[in-house]
Order: sequence, then structure tokens, then C-alpha cells
Amino acid sequence: ALATIEIIEEENLFENVRIVGDFFRKRLIELQQSYELIGDVRAIGLMIGVELVKDRLTKEPARKETEKFVAEGLKRGVIFGESRYMGLGNIIKIKPPLIITQSEAERVMEVFEEILSTFH
Repeated sequence: ALATIEIIEEENLFENVRIVGDFFRKRLIELQQSYELIGDVRAIGLMIGVELVKDRLTKEPARKETEKFVAEGLKRGVIFGESRYMGLGNIIKIKPPLIITQSEAERVMEVFEEILSTFH
């Protein structure tokens, strides 16, 4: 356990989480302005959930779109999670490792927007 804590401190992983997490959050909020499919963005550090909805007013879950989104991510080399919390099944999860680099995060967001554009 001590060795793990030392690595976290030596490699400044918490600062990386803050910086890259902020990048993800800001970029997703930007995308939300352009894509009606994004209902809400929830992000704390690198634990990120993006709610997909058919209609922002009614918040009707976009379940089929979420399933397709996850499958398309895999085809493009990015693993997105899918939350089925309370049976809603419309949350895309992004939970990268603490060591993710800025360029890797940028690639994830490129793929995210590529997939979004297929629904537009």
C-alpha cells in the first residue's frame, strides 16, 4: 500500500486527474451545446457520465442510441461503459485510468464526437 501511495505522489497522478478531468468535462459541455442527444454531463475527476436523451425536455432515455454508442466506440478502439442504473440504460461512462495522457484524452473525445455525429 505504501509503494502505491509513493507512486501516486511521485507521478503526481492526482494533478493529472484534475487537469484531464477538467478537459473532459469542458469538452463534453461544449458538445452538449451542439448535440441534443446529450441531456446531462456529470463529472468528478475521471469518473464521467454522459446522459443520452431522445428529448431534453422530457428526459426520455435514449437506450438504443446508448447501446449503439458503446458498440461504435469499441469499433473505433475506445471502450465506453454503459450504465443501466435504475433500468434507464442511457448513461455513457468514461472512466479512464489515472495515468491517461492529454493526447489519449483528446483521442477519446474525437471518437466521442465522431459517434455523436452519426446520430445528428
